[in-house]
Amino acid sequence: MPEIKETSLVSSEIIQALIRAQKTFKMYPPNNPIYGKAVDEVFRLMTDRIGTDGKIDLRFTAHEIHINEDSVYKNESRQDNFALFFFRDGIRQLTFKSGLLREEVEQFLLIISKDLERQLIDDDMVTLLWEKDFEHIEYLASSEFLVEEDYDPNLEKASRDERGPASEEALQQAYEEVAADAEKLRWEPREIAGLTEQDLRMIERMKEKEDTTSPLPSVLNILFDLFLRSREPAEITEIGGFLREALEYSIRNAEFEHALNIFQQAAEMAASDGLPHSHLDTIRMVPEAAGNAETIREMGQVLDSNVTVNEDALLKCAAYLPASTIHPLTDIMGSLQGMHGRRLVMDLLAIVGRKDLTALTSGLKDKRWFVVRNTLCILGKIGDVKSVDTLGRSLTHEDPRVRKEAFRSLGIIGGSRVLPHLKKGLGDRDPGVRVSAVKGFRGLQDSEVAMRILLEELNTKDFATKSFEEKKEFFAMLAQWDAREVRDFLLKTLEQKSFFGRARNEELRACAAHAIGLLKNGVALAPNLQRVAPGASDLLKGEIRESLRRMKMHG
Repeated sequence: MPEIKETSLVSSEIIQALIRAQKTFKMYPPNNPIYGKAVDEVFRLMTDRIGTDGKIDLRFTAHEIHINEDSVYKNESRQDNFALFFFRDGIRQLTFKSGLLREEVEQFLLIISKDLERQLIDDDMVTLLWEKDFEHIEYLASSEFLVEEDYDPNLEKASRDERGPASEEALQQAYEEVAADAEKLRWEPREIAGLTEQDLRMIERMKEKEDTTSPLPSVLNILFDLFLRSREPAEITEIGGFLREALEYSIRNAEFEHALNIFQQAAEMAASDGLPHSHLDTIRMVPEAAGNAETIREMGQVLDSNVTVNEDALLKCAAYLPASTIHPLTDIMGSLQGMHGRRLVMDLLAIVGRKDLTALTSGLKDKRWFVVRNTLCILGKIGDVKSVDTLGRSLTHEDPRVRKEAFRSLGIIGGSRVLPHLKKGLGDRDPGVRVSAVKGFRGLQDSEVAMRILLEELNTKDFATKSFEEKKEFFAMLAQWDAREVRDFLLKTLEQKSFFGRARNEELRACAAHAIGLLKNGVALAPNLQRVAPGASDLLKGEIRESLRRMKMHG
């Protein structure tokens, strides 16, 4: 069963690679590296699958594609339907055989990338495949073209069994229907590049959200195609403006999968060696459209609603968001009512905030304590050591919740630079803040300086006055140093008896017993724990039992 699942996954990857290659061939010239990578990807996937099964059979209906026995593609729509693309041109099956050559794959991709609807009736896919006469690629074709409205599943079998000659009138009628269906995608290079009336109406419907199924993917394909074909500066600028508007629309309505599509295609073009210099400045400006403050504000309203969004696409978009989005994202982080929406914005800022830490730290000046706290949390997620001093300046904030977050973030960043700030926190007036500060020492077991700071604090006269739970946190953190000095201190505390302040002394002894159980090699001190157990207070006995149990469990 696992082999079948793996084979089905490879089959789906083949179809997706073909779709990507078809788009790539329309966008880039043969000398572009992206063009070559598309050929290599399809060739690799196909040869791998052929090596498993001996051949690949792609069977087409109007709505589905099967590879061997796997159903790997299904699309009921007439828009961007890869199955219908082959089916309506008469192709019912393609077979790729053992020995397939990379050159054959490239020529095949060139055929399926042609704008067949613009060619003469004789230049259909079947004719082009016949002319190539591939040695390792075979096709099975119907004698008539079909369009989606005319498709009857029973016709597919009949067309294989009864292949009578098609009349010229039938062929011409079918071709005209297919051409009419694709009319909104037509563009003639000899004309001035621009959007047709059909395209503009489609964009308008998109903006008004009249359609339940967004036409945006089709619009984007048109826009990027027109952008690449344009040569006049005014046309390039105009189409770049349409792309920016489409990006703004996607961000504003939290349709992040469409925004990601725009970001990725724009980035790919900007990085391409084959893109004319006249286009570069325009395409590089497209992502900047996402930085509009009003656009981010409206996106926040969607995130604050109950609308389900594609969170994976959202976080992938963050890598492309410009630094100019940091301030508006910080603003909406303070206005969102829902915890889920705030978390998403914080995750965004943890990615885009790396592009400008100075802009991100402006949130620390906000009068709302929770905005400051959330900004500190984001700085901790980023973990840049350059933020340490900035975090340190927040340790005097009047709200203890802010100070606690500052110490937590310092602990995440770690390193010797955080020690002066953590030491300061051990004396904070708020117990919760002090505990947050001591937890910041976790992971610093290689620092002798950090160990001595804790030992010094535990030896202060006022330490015994702290609550039992707070003292226990300090002792537990000290246990990460398996040093002789630490062992001696714990044993001395464990065995120490006092008639004055006996309750506090018993708490200290119990904390020491707890810490001994956490030592890396604490099992050697088990006899010491057993020796003091008789006559100990209930609190101390409980901690001794727990430590001995832990030692036994961990050997």
